[in-house]
Amino acid sequence: MGLWGRAGEIAALRGLVEAVRRGSGAALVVRGEAGIGKTALLEAVMPDDLRVLRVAGVEEEARFPYAALHRLLIPLKSEMSEMLRRIDGPLPDTRTTGRAVTALLAANRPLLCWVDDAQWIDHESLAVLLAQRTGLIVSGREAPEGLPSLDLGGLSSSAGAGLLREVVDVDPQIAAHLVRATGGNPQALLDLTRELTPAHLLGTRSLPDPLPVGDRLIEAYTRPGFGVLAAAAHPQARPGFGVLAAAAHPQARLGPGMLLAAAHPHADGHPLRRAAVYSAATAVERRAAHATLAATTTGDLRAWHRAAASVAPDAGIASDLADAAGRAGLRNGPAARVTFLLRAAEMSPGSADRERHLLAAAEAALTAGAPQQALRLVSMVAVGSRALIVRANALVMTEDEHAYAQGAALCLYAARASGPTEPDAAREAVPSSGATEPDAAREAVRDAADHLLRAGHLVRDTSAAEIARAARELGCDDVLPMVVAAMEPGSVEANADGRRGGGGRLGEAGADGRRDGIRRLVEGLREAPDEVVLRRQSGVGIAVDLLWDAVVQRAFWQRAIAASRRSGAEWHRRIALTGAAVLEIRLGETARAAELLSEVGDRPHPALLAWRGADHPGVVGAWLEAAERLGAGHAVQLIRAALAGAALSRGDYSLACTIGREVAADDELGLHRHVLPDLVEAAVRSGDRVRAVAAGEAFAAGVADTTWSRGLLARTHALLAANDEAEPLYREAMSLLAATPARADLARAHLLYGEWLRRRRRRRDARAALATAREMYEAMGAAGFAGRAARELAAAETTPATSPLTAQERAIADLAAAGATNTEIAAQLFLSANTVDHHLRKIFRKLDVTSRRRLQPALRPDSQ
Repeated sequence: MGLWGRAGEIAALRGLVEAVRRGSGAALVVRGEAGIGKTALLEAVMPDDLRVLRVAGVEEEARFPYAALHRLLIPLKSEMSEMLRRIDGPLPDTRTTGRAVTALLAANRPLLCWVDDAQWIDHESLAVLLAQRTGLIVSGREAPEGLPSLDLGGLSSSAGAGLLREVVDVDPQIAAHLVRATGGNPQALLDLTRELTPAHLLGTRSLPDPLPVGDRLIEAYTRPGFGVLAAAAHPQARPGFGVLAAAAHPQARLGPGMLLAAAHPHADGHPLRRAAVYSAATAVERRAAHATLAATTTGDLRAWHRAAASVAPDAGIASDLADAAGRAGLRNGPAARVTFLLRAAEMSPGSADRERHLLAAAEAALTAGAPQQALRLVSMVAVGSRALIVRANALVMTEDEHAYAQGAALCLYAARASGPTEPDAAREAVPSSGATEPDAAREAVRDAADHLLRAGHLVRDTSAAEIARAARELGCDDVLPMVVAAMEPGSVEANADGRRGGGGRLGEAGADGRRDGIRRLVEGLREAPDEVVLRRQSGVGIAVDLLWDAVVQRAFWQRAIAASRRSGAEWHRRIALTGAAVLEIRLGETARAAELLSEVGDRPHPALLAWRGADHPGVVGAWLEAAERLGAGHAVQLIRAALAGAALSRGDYSLACTIGREVAADDELGLHRHVLPDLVEAAVRSGDRVRAVAAGEAFAAGVADTTWSRGLLARTHALLAANDEAEPLYREAMSLLAATPARADLARAHLLYGEWLRRRRRRRDARAALATAREMYEAMGAAGFAGRAARELAAAETTPATSPLTAQERAIADLAAAGATNTEIAAQLFLSANTVDHHLRKIFRKLDVTSRRRLQPALRPDSQ
């Protein structure tokens, strides 16, 4: 078994070993609590090519002077005999002995002394060893001060979970809880792999509280002082518990007061002290402690203690636990609700009540971000529509292959079928749950719509029209505007069997109703319980993007982030943070986006990389591959749209046009209209007037009526307008966008206006607009667009008198010297390839060069 989470400590210890190997003096104290892994760590770094003298402290020998030193030096017994003959008296002082030991060890260099369990080493031996620096490592729970130290703490969440997974099959959420509950103590974690059952580890049975620990840790943490501290540290300790009386006894080991404190879920102090005291008690003693606590506590904890004191299932206790689950969830998040519901299921004498509590626990596990646990729990429940809903949503959250694409269909089937669990069987089932379980059926349709929006063009086995029809049948029009309001009368029936065009695009039909419905939906979520916000955040977050209202979008994502943090719902928190970050990237607030994404993980987001002008094809490719594998079409389109923007920033208009065209063609639900302004720009610069006009018309037909969208519409019209009509449109775009938080779109308006002015030979005006664009882009960290603005600005500036080249010639020469082809230069400077070729011939004559390779030296200031 390998060491987990100790890379830094191993490196430090190997540095000490290397110093000893070189003959340098080195000493280190390794300090940490019982079970933290001191011995295992040191054994892992002990060298094979050095002589190592090791001694471990023995508690019974601690009162005998030099006992540990004697055992340490036994391998050197011949040299030690000579040393002892030179020492006068029966019990020499530590100074005399220290000099002799130092000489003895120095004569055997290189050599490393390892003193383990230093808390049980006699004082005389320890004093002698600390006086020499030949090569010394001292480890223990109470290791001495005065030497360089390495303090070992508990394992991190990821390292602790890795250790558990190496030994047993464990649910990720359960693993995280066990690491927290043990303080990351490796020995305690390994003890739990033996003490807990597979049902405990996989989350289908409630975890014992306190957690059990092995004999080694029981001994360490219940010896005099430790158990007393556990009791005295209890924040709710009162004389009625008997804790104070137990703590006052100097030899107290496991009195009733300490057990009462240990049995209480709110006991404070070291996490393993409470567990050790509780584990040392018998089952009868534990039940008696819980019975006492049940009689003296109120509220949720009373139900918990009654259950722990009971020897058989009890319907009344189960009912109290189920009632307590809701209150516990409000206080401590959905994970606490899962714990109480599992306990309620275990205390239920009847199978019907047991399955009802298990299903509720599975639903709470979904909210807690524990999909694997939810799947296991729902597998223990008789088939029903609610169980199928949990199964479908859990599969989505596990992010298995095609998870998002399948989720919409599975939830739709759940709405229509009360029995089958397989999609094919559910497809054939007659609609029944709509009548028998209307609430569950409506929730299933809402979930189906959420997954449809996440799956986008990769959706499988269903369509927007099919989901809209089910929503209308079940009366869900008011909560599904992103799907239902998009359907023209009659279109659902006409297109129900087709995937593409099934019901029309969301942005092209019923746009006013859709926008009003989305606003009402967002407004309703403002005061909704956190659990409702979490369940709806994915679909609503995508739909709210269609409003083109940054204030509303920001408010929604902040509400979602806050709800996920309060609830401890990790999966939902990542979704909310990413959604908020993508919005900030679109607005140009890259610093804020980076801050949000830093909470999600270490992988850079493709949209942020593209905006910054960074070229990381491997990273972007990995994201695209993962999103396509998961069936997350919305994520695929976001990444592709970001790549189109990156191509625009580089002046690669042909590539931007190709990518934008693909995104628009696949946008069956009309969720990616923000790519259309980019497509208009790319098509215009590529000379594809027909495509540019079509993209502009599509954007105008479906965009929401807000200041942001009107500004973009004016900018798009300016690109398509005749020369004498473009300037007022550019000015209108800048005026409107300046009144919004959309700094990125405002900067693009300045850039496009400056480019237009330069081509009208209005250099002074062009320089002002381009300088503004460059400054804005640089402040936003948009290196690609900042570079494009800088190149345009250079071309618009007055050419220095010392240069024989015009401003345009200088821009062409710089690009050619950097290796750009005529076609690439033409694309970046909005010229034809023939014009570039003509200018290059003139540049060669003026600079007296004959090839592109000679351009770079000729363009240096000292060569002109």
